Amino acid sequence: MESRNPRFSSGDVVAGYDGWQQHAVSNGSDLRKLDPSLPMSASLSVLGMPGMTAYVGLLDIGRPQPGETVVVSAASGAVGSIVGQLARDQGLPRRGRCRIAGQMPLRRQRALASTRASTTSPKISGHR
Repeated sequence: MESRNPRFSSGDVVAGYDGWQQHAVSNGSDLRKLDPSLPMSASLSVLGMPGMTAYVGLLDIGRPQPGETVVVSAASGAVGSIVGQLARDQGLPRRGRCRIAGQMPLRRQRALASTRASTTSPKISGHR
């Protein structure tokens, strides 16, 4: 497969809004080249819309301040799970900047607890 667009070479894997398919016709303006060293599924999660939404929402819009609590109302969802990880990975609790609380349905908590019995995981609380 070849491309006439100078931004893309033969064999490049790209992401766009055309769905998952082997071939597509596009002028390339809405496509982005995917890193071949990463799994393609990453472009739909942490490197895609959920990851960007989580990042911008938490760090650009939310901007947690000292003493505040980051409450993630859908902590088991695509965006919410990334928000919790970003908050943790930014060192927010360790730096004393804020606390993190995730909410999710009780049945989801039980499922997570049965598959991930880890003492390093953040504590979660939820509602039925």
